[in-house]
Amino acid sequence: MRGCRWQWLGLMALSGLLFFTNLGAAELWDDDEPIFAGAAREMMDRQEWVVPYFNSAMLPDKPALHYWAMIGAYRLLGVSEFAARSVSAVFAIGTVLLTWWLGRRMFSSAAGCWAGIVLATAMNFDVVARAATPDALLAFFSTLAIACFAAGTNTLGGRRADGLASIGRVEKASLRAPAHHEAAPITAGRRSQARFFHPTEMAEASCTTWPAIVGSYVAMGLAVLDKGPIGVLLPAATIGLFLLVSSAARGPGVVQVESTGRWAAARRLLSAIARLLGPRRIFAAMRDMRLLVGVVIVLAVAGPWYLAVGLQTEGAWLAGFFGKHNLGRFLHPMEHHRGPFFYYLIAVVVGFFPWSLLLGPTWLYVKSQLAGNQPTRERFWLLLCWAGAYVGFFSLAATKLPSYIVPAYPALALLVGVWMDAWLSGEHEVPAHMLRVAWVTTSLVGIGLAVAMTVVAHKLLGGDWPLTLTGLPWLAGGAICWWQYRRGQPRRAAVSFAVAAAVASLAIFGGGTVAVGRYQTSALFAGEIQTHTEGQPAIVRSVGYWRPSLVFYLRQPVEQFFSDEQVRDFCRQWPYRGFLLITGERYRQAAAWLPPDVTVLARRRWFLRSDQILLLGRATELHTPTERLSWQVTPKH
Repeated sequence: MRGCRWQWLGLMALSGLLFFTNLGAAELWDDDEPIFAGAAREMMDRQEWVVPYFNSAMLPDKPALHYWAMIGAYRLLGVSEFAARSVSAVFAIGTVLLTWWLGRRMFSSAAGCWAGIVLATAMNFDVVARAATPDALLAFFSTLAIACFAAGTNTLGGRRADGLASIGRVEKASLRAPAHHEAAPITAGRRSQARFFHPTEMAEASCTTWPAIVGSYVAMGLAVLDKGPIGVLLPAATIGLFLLVSSAARGPGVVQVESTGRWAAARRLLSAIARLLGPRRIFAAMRDMRLLVGVVIVLAVAGPWYLAVGLQTEGAWLAGFFGKHNLGRFLHPMEHHRGPFFYYLIAVVVGFFPWSLLLGPTWLYVKSQLAGNQPTRERFWLLLCWAGAYVGFFSLAATKLPSYIVPAYPALALLVGVWMDAWLSGEHEVPAHMLRVAWVTTSLVGIGLAVAMTVVAHKLLGGDWPLTLTGLPWLAGGAICWWQYRRGQPRRAAVSFAVAAAVASLAIFGGGTVAVGRYQTSALFAGEIQTHTEGQPAIVRSVGYWRPSLVFYLRQPVEQFFSDEQVRDFCRQWPYRGFLLITGERYRQAAAWLPPDVTVLARRRWFLRSDQILLLGRATELHTPTERLSWQVTPKH
């Protein structure tokens, strides 16, 4: 238990360091962060707990749970970037700890520890953990749903449904199967905390306890309250697919993975799929899932709010959410987020970096565990079903974003964690060229990132040269891993790889994003407007330029103009405390319409673009009509 406590504390410390370092130092990133953060603030100001609003308009993008959590953070910490993002950081830490707990329960203490480290240092998971978006909450509740199911299922490391405790903390000699069922357990000796099952127990049905079923569906209900139907659809699909595979493995024609001919393997795969999708197996899986009970529980958790928002908006919110933001996103690409069918394979390579470089040897190990009658085979099937359900579903969707498959990252982290444990303990021999490629690729990515950030800093960010240092941790980490592996020190190489991943995450998200964030425009323009109005409400319009973060930092609505007629009307009747944000190109067209006392109060280069943004307004007695902001960027303090 002492080792367990140190692992728990260590992962808490690592995750807290990665997720909270400089969390509120950068402005909110357009477009998603300020919309969600602004909607929570607007709901709080309105004392509205049912209907989300943003920019004084109903917002049918996401349900209310994430907004409620943000409101709690605002009331505790005040309205700020840190408070808005802290909700995601806390739930991301929870997901890391859940992943560690699952790995420890299903496989071994070391495997769980490595899985937690892998998840905490995966690039796209860190992005989600530090963003004021609902994705971290969805990942947590989805992982919790599957963890509850696994905890109550006999063949997945949980307690047996007939009341007998699963086998745990036994000596290596007691794990040996009879000669006619010889099968090496995944762990022995020092890794005695995993739950084991004799191969003959694999012939028994996977029984799940009622508390586990209820807990799993309650977690799905909370996921539905955070992000909609996807919160129940994909965790349930994961469990259902696993039950299909599990039942097929216990029946005739066991599902196995063998290293034989390519076409023979393809034929076996097609045959296995046909057996899996038989109507009798599907109905049996639905029965084992207690699907009707699950529907009742999910509706009991999420249904009251959906009913309330439907009644209060006369169905308008429900139509926008389910019609546009669910069905519409699945059928048609929205906001230019499109991609090929294999989009998420690339997204895993990039988003799960640097650990995606180890998915090759991980797959070789997993394939060896799936072949034959290994006692832990069903646990690997659960993880594969978990990852496959998310990647497969979103590959079919027309709208594609890397964050959509983040709830599958715990499964990938567990697979890599189990392989790391097997490799370092000598149970699995890894082809040397695979690890050499991983180390070299890590260094090359570090070099590429340094070069890319040098170009971006010179071209678009005023020559902020320290950004080039963000690639150094990977460059040095890959070289150190290569050197240690060549000296026959795989454990030191693995630790160095993890350290490099953590340092790179800190450099990029705790340092690089803060430096880049100083060049955003919304907070600076909002401060300039509030200076001219001495904190009083203003009338702010924009033409050719729109950022949701304007609404968050101004704490008031901002209306967009889309036609020259709207701009002319505003200029003819320029209101008291009126301001216009306009691009340089549109300003040249509108200059002739401006009143004589309206001038350029501030100008700023559009973030990561070549055009400039101008703030127009009347000069005041306290503030002369000089251009208060120049092209030279003033860092945010």
